[in-house]
Amino acid sequence: MNILKNFKLKEIEFKNFIFLNRSEKEMVLKWRNHPNVRNNMFNNYIISKNEHFKFITKLVTNKNNFYWLVKDPLDSLGVFYLNNVDIFNKRAYLGIYTNPIKIQNGRGAEIIKSGMELFFKKINFHTLKLEVFEKNKVAFNFYKKIGFEREGILRDYIIRNDKWLNVLILGIIKNEWSKLYE
Repeated sequence: MNILKNFKLKEIEFKNFIFLNRSEKEMVLKWRNHPNVRNNMFNNYIISKNEHFKFITKLVTNKNNFYWLVKDPLDSLGVFYLNNVDIFNKRAYLGIYTNPIKIQNGRGAEIIKSGMELFFKKINFHTLKLEVFEKNKVAFNFYKKIGFEREGILRDYIIRNDKWLNVLILGIIKNEWSKLYE
């Protein structure tokens, strides 16, 4: 299945970044540069408009990284992305961030649950992994509640403010997801 395309799952639309219009690209950039999002990313510097637009242009030929703007009928919810995609072994690392301008409880869960359903059922991935800062207890507990299990730790993996931070690896396998959500 071609994962470059747009997807719709019930009322949730996944619009691939390569199909975003200019205002959507600018909206996503504003979200990504928002301190609440940026400070939980590995690369936490402010991204320029030029850099952001070039990044999206390069996604057209990138076979390992895919980004979608996630929308419901009323609003843009956030971003869902897959990195290090391995189609042969049916695995990827996922990431999300919600619209930091319009914070509403449950949006992150809505994005990630819809994304997992899409990629486990429609695209038939076997496993999804993610990385989260060890110090980010809110995110860790959120992912655990959804069904992800801690699989490992990358010690002293990222440096911030002259301090090394650990990163946790979490994962969920399709049959574990199926028991929880089907």
